[in-house]
Amino acid sequence: MESVSVFAKHKTLSVMLTYRCTAECADCGTFSTPRDRYRISLESAISAIDQAAALGFTNVVFTGGEATIEWDSLLAGIRHAHRKGLPTRLVTNGHWATSTAEAGRCAGLISDSGLTEINFSSGDEHLKFIDQDTLVRAIVAALECG
Repeated sequence: MESVSVFAKHKTLSVMLTYRCTAECADCGTFSTPRDRYRISLESAISAIDQAAALGFTNVVFTGGEATIEWDSLLAGIRHAHRKGLPTRLVTNGHWATSTAEAGRCAGLISDSGLTEINFSSGDEHLKFIDQDTLVRAIVAALECG
């Protein structure tokens, strides 16, 4: 009997809107830095989402760098994928949660755009660049938005 991986059915599109990041972790898998200015256009991201939907992809992940640096493109991309029926995930370090009010505002915008899941990058390397209280505010705000 041939073995088929459960993952063979799941195709994920990873959209890196930018390689720029608010952190500069020594072990960054994408070699992102605050100095990197590379970004893709919203049109390119939308085209990739359309192609992924046509090819039967099962979700879209917005990652980076720090995807929230390209805030408007991120929200538009999430909305577009949501309209296409694709679940979406955001990988973020939560730098945007500079206060409780700002954390709630940003988490609300992300949620209202149709985001399905949020993952927070954390750990010893990230905490060198993102204050732990900021990260906790982002997590709490995300939980409050469901």
